Amino acid sequence: MEAKFRIGEKVKIANHPDKSKIGKEVEIINLHHSNFNPQKGYVDEWLYNVWDGAKSLGWAPECDLVINKPS
Repeated sequence: MEAKFRIGEKVKIANHPDKSKIGKEVEIINLHHSNFNPQKGYVDEWLYNVWDGAKSLGWAPECDLVINKPS
């Protein structure tokens, strides 16, 4: 499984427990392929460390991010 996003790419947050962060543009600063999640068991997913320009917002799964399309 190949990563959907690359380091340096700008994406938008599509899903987040803090609703104020949804729709916010962030930059991918690191990525990691995960094979195991304590809550889900075996998984095959990419995790992305995202940056909002001021600070790291932590790790986000691929399903919570979308490509930032120019308007």
